[in-house]
Amino acid sequence: MKKIIFDTKLKLFLIVFVLIVLVLIGLILKYSIPKKFSINKYSNNYIKFEYDNSLKLNEKDGIITLETSDNNTSIVIQRLENSSQNEKEVAGSLAYQVVENKGYVETYNDYKDDKYYYLFENYDKGKQIEVVELFKNNYIYVFIYQSNSDEFDLHQESLNIILDSMEVIDK
Repeated sequence: MKKIIFDTKLKLFLIVFVLIVLVLIGLILKYSIPKKFSINKYSNNYIKFEYDNSLKLNEKDGIITLETSDNNTSIVIQRLENSSQNEKEVAGSLAYQVVENKGYVETYNDYKDDKYYYLFENYDKGKQIEVVELFKNNYIYVFIYQSNSDEFDLHQESLNIILDSMEVIDK
């Protein structure tokens, strides 16, 4: 039998090579395994809801913003005072103010489950905006969901989780 003799340079090369391969395998495993889906809870003085971990929540000046990590999708939640008795007129006016002069076309509007729904699309920019409004206790809770058209349906469930779990806190 012949003995294999490793010189110092070859030993160093093999150690570095093995370390690089291990690091690459670790990185591949880390980024190829999908993140575990989880639900987070949010609550303030007037509203509480659940949202999924694909969204990062920020709150500033009473405006709650939930965004995806790539910032292509966002949900903005705002509470406004309401003194009008004509909910439908106010809901339509608010929805159109969100997209005013931005090249959006209304593609859908409906009233169901005590909420007004408005969907707008900007065909030139490939973006969609959904405005959902809830009238409760002299306040309007406005949800503005916007995303690229090709990702709109993908993140729609995130908005549904928020809307389905939302509770207005009566104080």
